[in-house]
Amino acid sequence: FPRGFKLFGYLKAAKAIKQIVEAEEPDLIHAHFSGAILALALARNKTFPTSLATFHGMNATVSKGLSKLVTTPVEYFCISRLDQSYVLNKEDFDAVSKTMPSKVSLLPTPGCGCTLHKFNPANFSQVEVRKIRSDLGLQPSDFVLIFIGRTVHFKGYGLVAKAFLELSKFHRSLKLLILGDADPLHPSGLSPEEELELKANPNCISLGYRAEVDRFLAVSDLMVFPSVKEGIPVCIMEALAMGVPVLTANSRGCNSLVENGKTGFVVDECDVKKIERTIEFAFENPDILDAMKQRILTERNKLNRKVYVDYQVELYKSLCSP
Repeated sequence: FPRGFKLFGYLKAAKAIKQIVEAEEPDLIHAHFSGAILALALARNKTFPTSLATFHGMNATVSKGLSKLVTTPVEYFCISRLDQSYVLNKEDFDAVSKTMPSKVSLLPTPGCGCTLHKFNPANFSQVEVRKIRSDLGLQPSDFVLIFIGRTVHFKGYGLVAKAFLELSKFHRSLKLLILGDADPLHPSGLSPEEELELKANPNCISLGYRAEVDRFLAVSDLMVFPSVKEGIPVCIMEALAMGVPVLTANSRGCNSLVENGKTGFVVDECDVKKIERTIEFAFENPDILDAMKQRILTERNKLNRKVYVDYQVELYKSLCSP
C-alpha cells in the first residue's frame, strides 16, 4: 500500500484487493492501518463480505491545517463504506461517535498488546545484562535512556536528542540508546548542526532498526518517548512489559498506557526543558524509579497480546457463524 496521499497508488491497491476477493471468496475482510483501510474502502462493492477496519491512530484527530482538511473526510469516508471500524483509544472513539456512533467501536484491550514471553525481564540474567552493557560500551554506573521508533519530530525524537545533548554536558554517566531509522517523509526535528553534534557525542549510541528490542530494554533505566501522534504505541507496551518506566507526552495513546508518577512520567505540553528536568529527576532519584519498576511488573499481564488475539477470534467467530 502506498505511503502518503497518492491517489493512483490507492486505486491500484483497490483493484488488486478486488481481484483477491473474487479469487479467494473470503468470509470476512479486516484491514489495519489507514493506507490499507482506504484501499479496502475504495475497492468494496456489493459482492464483498463483512468488511472491518482497525485504525491504529486516526489522523483526523491529531492533524492540523491542510492535513486535517484532507484526512478528516478521507477517514470518515472509509468508516462510512465499511461495516464496522475499531479504534484503539478514547480520543478517536469520542471523535467518531459524534457523527457515526453505530459505525465505531473502542477496542476493549490496550491496543494489540505485546508478546509477554519475549518482553520479559526474567529472560535476562544479571550475567547477560552485564554482557549486553559491556558490548555496548556501557559502564555499570551509567544511567541509560532509550528511544525506540522512527527518528522523526512527531515522535519526539528532536526533543529527546536536544534534551540529551544539554544534559550530557553535566552528567557524564548519562547514555542514550537510539533504536530506529530516519523517515524520508518526515523531518527529524533537529537542525543539520544538531544532527552532527549528536552523531559526534560518544555517549549517544545510535543502533538503527533492531529486531531484538528486548535486549536493549533489558539494560535501560528509562524510556523517553514524547510522541504526539500515536494510536496505542507498541514500544511503550514493550518497555513496560520489560519493567522500564516511561517518560512520555500527555498525548493520545501514550497517556492511556503510562500512569504519571506510578509507571513513569506523563509530561504536559512537552518541550526540551521539561524533558530535561524530568530526566534529571529520574536520574537523581533511583529509589523512585525502582518503585515504579516494581509497580510496572505487577501490572504487566494486562499488556498480553493473547488477550487481544482471543478477543479477535471470538469476534470473527460471531461474524462468520452461519
